Amino acid sequence: SVDTGLMSLDKVFDYKIPEELIGSLKIGHAVSVPFGGTRKNGIVVGFTDNESEYRLKNILKVTDEEPVIGENEIRLASFMQKRYVASFHDCLKLMCPPGTFSREEILVHINTGNENISLHSVNQERIVAYLEEVGGSASLENLKAVFGDGAASTVKALIDKGVVTK
Repeated sequence: SVDTGLMSLDKVFDYKIPEELIGSLKIGHAVSVPFGGTRKNGIVVGFTDNESEYRLKNILKVTDEEPVIGENEIRLASFMQKRYVASFHDCLKLMCPPGTFSREEILVHINTGNENISLHSVNQERIVAYLEEVGGSASLENLKAVFGDGAASTVKALIDKGVVTK
């Protein structure tokens, strides 16, 4: 279940389990997942062996060492969703320990095919080079930590040029 914040998107989303999490990821784990250009909080509510017709994105990280809720709480949240016309994820969050979910992160992705766009500052060149080095995307918080608070305005300029997206 992903905290989309929208009732119209109140459904369970499928994500790929990265190799390093296979075997250790459990139902009830709190996770961070990519969703619409940002990182969203989620809770693992099940597993499937079925192949998806879509290209699945990877779970980014497990945010707690142990599962934060169990299968009984997941069933109760499903009942509450139907009974009280509430979002499934909001019902799940009611059962999680305080502080389980932190602020969502904004992901910055480099666009392909924009090699001919001229960059007008050393900071723009450095951020683009860094994104290429780390696999094409990083959180805005990470970019601020590496390049300072001015990274936000540099990223905005790169977005305006179409070099990166959020």
